[in-house]
Amino acid sequence: EAGSDASKAPALFDVWLDARHAAAEARLFEGGAAAVAEVRRRHPAAVVAAVTNGRGDPARTPSLAPSFDFTVSGEDADVHPRRKPAPEIY
Repeated sequence: EAGSDASKAPALFDVWLDARHAAAEARLFEGGAAAVAEVRRRHPAAVVAAVTNGRGDPARTPSLAPSFDFTVSGEDADVHPRRKPAPEIY
């Protein structure tokens, strides 16, 4: 029975996280990916990053991934618990 086997939790979490990133693609604001891509086009030398407190990673969202140089999440092991609005995450 899956409900009593905690060893399955990491694999189940990975399934959830993959589904979360797939859903993010479908729920982007209209024109959002194009706007970020336009920033990249207009400012090719700029470093473009995303800072989030959540599990979502724009680098794992197909329409956003090419536009970001890196992402930082408050959930990253080397960031938590210094998440937004703590200045260290920036």
